[in-house]
Amino acid sequence: MNDYDEKISHSIHKFSDILDISEVVWHIAKKSKIHERFTYVFIIDSIASVSSIEFELVHVQDTKDMVDTLIPKTVHSCHSETWGNDKWFSYLCTTWIGLC
Repeated sequence: MNDYDEKISHSIHKFSDILDISEVVWHIAKKSKIHERFTYVFIIDSIASVSSIEFELVHVQDTKDMVDTLIPKTVHSCHSETWGNDKWFSYLCTTWIGLC
């Protein structure tokens, strides 16, 4: 079995940014010259998740709206009280989106 890895890096501008990395991943997979392949995407040292949606503006907006509905930022958080930050929202979003 052959392995191939490559690092990519993206920055976001707002918390709720959703990025389409499918073209980049496709080119990396093609460049690997491995004809039978599975592609795995990992996020290292960040609060983020990888999921898949049909990347159209309406789907992206629906996803953002659903996250706001399921996990409103105004909800009481024990994490915020304990650690003094609002990362709880990021943790929950990445957990739920990553499970989809």
